[in-house]
Amino acid sequence: MKRLALLAALLVTPALAHEHGHEHAHGPAPAACAGLGLACATAATPFTAPDGTLWLAWSAGGQVAVARAADGSTLSAPLVVSGPPAAIDDGGEARPKVLADGKGHVWVSWTVRGDKGYVGSVWLVRSDDNGRSFGPPRALSDDPASQRFESLALVGDRLVAVWIDKRSADRAKAAGQPYAGAGLVAAWSEDGGASFGPNRIIGEQSCECCRLGLAQAADGTLALVWRQIFPGGVRDHAAATLSPQGLGPLHRVAEDGWKIDACPHHGPALAVTASGAWNVAYYTDGKVRQGLFLARAADGEHFAAPRPIGNADNQPAHPYLLAQGEIVWLVWKEFEGTQASVWAQGSVDGGANWSAPRRVAATAGASDHPLLVAVAGRPMLSWLTKAEGWLLLPVEAAP
Repeated sequence: MKRLALLAALLVTPALAHEHGHEHAHGPAPAACAGLGLACATAATPFTAPDGTLWLAWSAGGQVAVARAADGSTLSAPLVVSGPPAAIDDGGEARPKVLADGKGHVWVSWTVRGDKGYVGSVWLVRSDDNGRSFGPPRALSDDPASQRFESLALVGDRLVAVWIDKRSADRAKAAGQPYAGAGLVAAWSEDGGASFGPNRIIGEQSCECCRLGLAQAADGTLALVWRQIFPGGVRDHAAATLSPQGLGPLHRVAEDGWKIDACPHHGPALAVTASGAWNVAYYTDGKVRQGLFLARAADGEHFAAPRPIGNADNQPAHPYLLAQGEIVWLVWKEFEGTQASVWAQGSVDGGANWSAPRRVAATAGASDHPLLVAVAGRPMLSWLTKAEGWLLLPVEAAP
């Protein structure tokens, strides 16, 4: 199995000294782990900047670290960017994230779990020297209510953070009123993350425990997909554009009829092609459909009937999408007896038609969700495994 050259030392990096020396988080102390390298991480998130630099963010030992590969292949030694050790939310659906503009600015975000289950606070750090140093972490919320599952995006010079937020639920509870799920909140920055405008509630009654799908379209607009709680307690998926003015009209991805008063812990993936086609991959266990599915809206609004993904006998789960012009890549995880495997498919016509699925990687131990990232223009699987370490593998050719 081919993999790009990585610094072996990164997998066993010793503990690093913290540079910032300030308190910022609450929550129980994390379990001890020998070192802050990827060997102690459970989730790692890649991002390729416009200048081609590959970035990777993860948490280990209760702290958040970031590393970069200017040549797209060899990672630098990790740099700790968070505060003192805390309970970082890194269970797969939630994970530290990194974003860079290729002009020297780098942002890293993460969530710290609170003392109670399903409670968190979102934090952000910023670098102005291409990741050589970072400023102090800052809280993104202007309300003490829980926040989780943040996503970051750049629209020109504007930075936006959007997350799942419990302030509406807390207010309803205090007033003795019913409220299902949580809300969606966004905060925009006009100065590259140095400051943010007020938090703005952009949606109500989203599912509280599923990651968001956020993607940028070719025209610069943002697309957002999430699991929404529809009337009757049905947790199907919704999609809309996102701007500083809020969400555009809500479009239902599919009517799957999953009525459940619980958290699926299984969020959607989203990719938007150059022509504006929206591809949404998601999981459901509804009355109409059960399993992993892919829905497409050629116009970004009207979704065609979803098609199934993967082998239903192998519990296909946790999909991820990447669009490169009109080419779209899809990966997901399956469980085959004693091992987990990642499968991939590609489309050259914006998601209208797809190649046959094929296995890209497998592991017999624990593993993160599979993610996709473009490295030097090539679509790559980014997958953190306990046994093999962090894998960065091409998806367009046989392993």
